[in-house]
Amino acid sequence: GTNRLVVVVSDGVLSITNQWELRVIEVNQAPVPDPVPELSVAQGVLLEVVLKARDADLPAQALDCRLVNAPPGMTVSPGGLLRWKPSTNVAAGSYTFRIEWSDGMAVGALSANVLLKPAIRPPVIVPVPALSWLENLTNSFRLQALPGSGSATNLVWSLVVGPSGLTVSRSGEVKWMPDERSGGTN
Repeated sequence: GTNRLVVVVSDGVLSITNQWELRVIEVNQAPVPDPVPELSVAQGVLLEVVLKARDADLPAQALDCRLVNAPPGMTVSPGGLLRWKPSTNVAAGSYTFRIEWSDGMAVGALSANVLLKPAIRPPVIVPVPALSWLENLTNSFRLQALPGSGSATNLVWSLVVGPSGLTVSRSGEVKWMPDERSGGTN
């Protein structure tokens, strides 16, 4: 923009005024990326993070984001949406990547890390053979499962669907006394 400078000088008797125009030439400033928080994700799970940056220029310029040296499969949109769904073939560990924001003339960049954790697997239920139950007698057996890769050490069972009167304890014990109405296959 243009600014006006007006000065006056005086010797005590006479004075004179003069003016000038001062032109300010814009110097482009590089975009400033916002810090990226500590990131972590498990294999097979989608990570989505919105990355942001600021442009100190007035008026602010449109910014485009891109990734440099990213882990396999990681992407970012020009607007800064970072996405990564690492497969179980990608080794667990720490990955560093570089984010660059450009205003078309200058680039602002920073490096960030993401911790890739092993996939979380659910418990595996041990198969139960077909069972025959006698009417009017309490029948029971205990369900068994192999723990998954989660942090839970105690498996907790619950009944989702079953015949009337059948119960499943939290420890996996199934109890049921079928009556005459329960005849046939249940």
